[in-house]
Amino acid sequence: MIRQYLNKHFIDNISVKNKLVLIFILCAVIPILVTNIIFLSITNANVRQQQLNQFDSSLSRTKLQLYKNINDTTLGAYSILTDKEINDALEDKYHSVPEFSDAYNSFLRTNLEKIIYIVNQVGEVNIYTNNKSIPESSGYKQITAEVKKQDWYKSSIANSHKFYISAYKNDGKLYFSLVKVLNYFMLRQHYTKILKIDFRDTEIIKTLNSEKIGGHVYMVNDRNRIVYSTNQKYINSGKILSKLDLTNTHKGYYISSTKLNKYSELKDWKLVLVVKEKDISSIMNNSKSFIICMCIANIIFAYLIIQVISSSFKVRLGILNKHIKKMGKQNFEVIKCNEGKDEIGTVIREFNRMTTKIHELIRNVYEVNLQKKNLEIEQRQAQINALQSQINPHFLFNVLESIRMRSVIKKETETAQIIKYVSKMFRRLLQWRNDMITVKEEMDYIEDFLKVEKYRFGDKFEYEITMDDRTNDFKIPKMIFQPLVENACVHGIEGSKNGGKVIIEVKSSINWLECYIIDNGIGIAADKLRQIMDNLEGGGLNNSGKSVGIRNVYNRLRLIYGEKFNFEISSKYGLETVICIKIPEQS
Repeated sequence: MIRQYLNKHFIDNISVKNKLVLIFILCAVIPILVTNIIFLSITNANVRQQQLNQFDSSLSRTKLQLYKNINDTTLGAYSILTDKEINDALEDKYHSVPEFSDAYNSFLRTNLEKIIYIVNQVGEVNIYTNNKSIPESSGYKQITAEVKKQDWYKSSIANSHKFYISAYKNDGKLYFSLVKVLNYFMLRQHYTKILKIDFRDTEIIKTLNSEKIGGHVYMVNDRNRIVYSTNQKYINSGKILSKLDLTNTHKGYYISSTKLNKYSELKDWKLVLVVKEKDISSIMNNSKSFIICMCIANIIFAYLIIQVISSSFKVRLGILNKHIKKMGKQNFEVIKCNEGKDEIGTVIREFNRMTTKIHELIRNVYEVNLQKKNLEIEQRQAQINALQSQINPHFLFNVLESIRMRSVIKKETETAQIIKYVSKMFRRLLQWRNDMITVKEEMDYIEDFLKVEKYRFGDKFEYEITMDDRTNDFKIPKMIFQPLVENACVHGIEGSKNGGKVIIEVKSSINWLECYIIDNGIGIAADKLRQIMDNLEGGGLNNSGKSVGIRNVYNRLRLIYGEKFNFEISSKYGLETVICIKIPEQS
C-alpha cells in the first residue's frame, strides 16, 4: 500500500535527473563515507604496527652493521698479531734512534697505517711496549705509569688471551677501542706489547644513523651510560658517558632496544631506539590523507558516472530532435550514433529506417541522370585513350627498320647500327613485361644506350663497363641504373667542353650488389648536391629535368627494398661525380 502511494504520488513526480541524484546520495555517498571511516580506523592500527616492526628491523640491521665494523677491525688487528716481522722488531734491542728508524721506516709504520687505509672505521692504531730501547713515535708508544692506570690497559692484561673492547674517557674525550696483548709468538716474548685500535667516532655515529630512523639511537654500555648517540644534544654538548634516563620518556615515546651479546666484553651493552609518538602519527597521517583523497575520488567518480548516464538521455534526444528538423529541409541524414537498446534507441532506429526508405525513393528519381553522367565520363575517357593510342608502336618499328635497311644499302653501316640500337631500346621501353630483370639484361640495354651516345659525341665521349661475372644472373628492378647513366651523359659529359668518360662498375660484396656510376664531367656544386640529398631524404624532390631521374630511381628503390638499400652521391665540382647504389643480392 505504501509502495503504491509512493509510486503514484512521489516517485513518479520526480524527474529522471533528480532520481539519479537521489540514488547517488543514498547508494554512493553515504556507503562510501561509512566504509572509509571503518577502513581508516583499521588501517591506522595496521600502519602503526607495521611502522613499529620497521623500527625494530632497522635497529637489528644497525646492530649487524656494528658487528661487521668490529669484525673488520678484529681481522686487521689479527694480521698485526700474527705479523712475525713486527713481533721480532719489537723484541729487538736498539742501541740508537737511527737504528730503530731504519726498521720503523722500512715496515713498522706502513704495516700499521695500512689498517687505517683498509678499514674505514679505524681512527688510530698504536702499539704500547715496555721495550725501553724503542723511542716514542707515530704508532709506537711506551707503557708508562700513566698508561698502566688506564682501564683499557688493566682490562687487556686481565684478558690477554682474547681481543677486548673498551669504552673510556680520557681528557674529556671518549675512546672506543679494540685492545689485544701481542702474545701470539710465545717463544719470543721478553717484553709486554699491547695493540690498541681506536675506532673513529664519526664512523660509529654514521653506522648508528645508517638506517635513517626517525628517532634517536643510543649505544649504551653495561652501566647504562651512553657511549655513542645520534642525538646531537649528546654529540655536541660533551655529555660523554652520561647516564641514559628514560623514566620520563615512556609517555609520548616509543622505546625499543636490542642487546649486543655477540661479544662477551659487550655483554649487557645494548642499542636503544627512542622515537616520538608524534613522528609515528605523522606517518599514519599520510595514510589518513591518502584514504580521505580516495574517498573524495570515489565520490567524484560516482558523480561523474551519474552525469554520464543522465547525459545519455539528453544527448540522444537532442540528436533526434536535430535530425527531425533537418528532414523538414529535405536533408535525409541518418543518425550516426550509438542508439542503445532502450526506448530512445528504438525510436532512433525506427527514424533511421524511415529516413532510409524516403532517401531510396528520391534516389531512384535521380538514377537515370546519374547513368547519363557516367556515360559522358566514359565517352571522354575513350577519347583520351584514343588520343594516347594514335601513335602505333609497330609503325615506328617499321619506319626505323626501313631507315636502317636503306642505310645498309647505301653502305652507311655506322648509321644503320645506331638505328638498330635505338630500335632495340624503343622496343624494350614499350614491351614492359617483367619488373625484375637480370643484371646482364640491364647492362646490355645500357651498353646500347652508351653506343648511341658515343655516336652523338664522337671522340669527346668514352665509356667503360666492368662487371663481376657472379652478378650476371642477379635480379634487379628494370631500368634502375639507366636513368643515372643518362644523367651522367646529359648533365655531366654534355656540359663539359672537353667531353669526358663514363665508367660503370658492378660487383658483389657479402650479400650486397654494388653499382658505381662515375663520370668526369662538370660535377655538381656542393649546395646543389646538398639540396638534392635533403630532398631525397625528405621526399620533396621537385620535378625539374635534372632531378626527376634521380627521384624516380630513389623512390623505386624505397618502394621495392624499404630501408634495405643504400644510395649515395658524391661530387667534386668541375672534376667528377660518383653515384653508388647498394641493394641486397637476389638470385
